[in-house]
Amino acid sequence: MAGKFELTKSTGDRYHFNLKADNGEIIFSSEMYNSKSAAEKGIESVKRNAGDEKSYERRTNVNSQPFFVLKSG
Repeated sequence: MAGKFELTKSTGDRYHFNLKADNGEIIFSSEMYNSKSAAEKGIESVKRNAGDEKSYERRTNVNSQPFFVLKSG
């Protein structure tokens, strides 16, 4: 599975990105960034840090559903 990053401009000239699996399912969503270049740096950070288990913080939401946060290196 290669996946694909999609960078999107949101309201207020802010940016975010999603990582989509080959089947189109969103498997990662970013925070909002104030510039396109900052979002692009975020994509590079995900590529660099995603393979390191120590980069993940495991959490549970209010409905007891697990999720994770990928911390930048």
